[in-house]
Order: sequence, then structure tokens, then C-alpha cells
Amino acid sequence: RHKEIQIMKLVGATDWFIRWPFLLEGLFLGAIGAFLAAAGVYFLYDFLVQGISPRLPFLPLISDYGQIHQLLWKLLLGGSLVGAVGSAISIRKFLRV
Repeated sequence: RHKEIQIMKLVGATDWFIRWPFLLEGLFLGAIGAFLAAAGVYFLYDFLVQGISPRLPFLPLISDYGQIHQLLWKLLLGGSLVGAVGSAISIRKFLRV
């Protein structure tokens, strides 16, 4: 990546022109990771609600999936932002060269 950035700088690319592909890649990878985590949480929670809730009625589990869906969307948004911010921080180091 460092060589790619150096070549782009040598041909006259602006910092933002160099930065955007890396930011989008970080956003995309963060979204994929968050989606996989959200899918795992959803299926595990579904298993808990269906398997454990009848056996332990005193355990307060949320059976309304509307709240779970809101949580999963927030997880997806948070993962995307973390990926984009991490990418921005790492690319800033190479753009100083």
C-alpha cells in the first residue's frame, strides 16, 4: 500500500483522491464484519429465546424482535464507522510521507 500511495503522490494525486478508496474499503470491511457479528448474535439470541425461555420463565429475555433488529442495525452502523475511522487513521500516516 505504501508503494501505491507513493506512486499516486508522484503522479500528482491529491490527498483526498488517494484517501477515498481506502476509506471505502475500510467502511466495506467494517460493514461485512459487523454483519457477520450481527448474524451470529441474532441466531444465538433466537436459540436462547426458543430453547431456554420455556425452561427458565423467570429469566427476562426480550421476545420482541423489533428491538433486536434496532440493535443489529446499530451494530452494523457502528462496525462500518469503526472500519472507516480505522482506515482514515492508518492512511493519514502514509500521506505524511
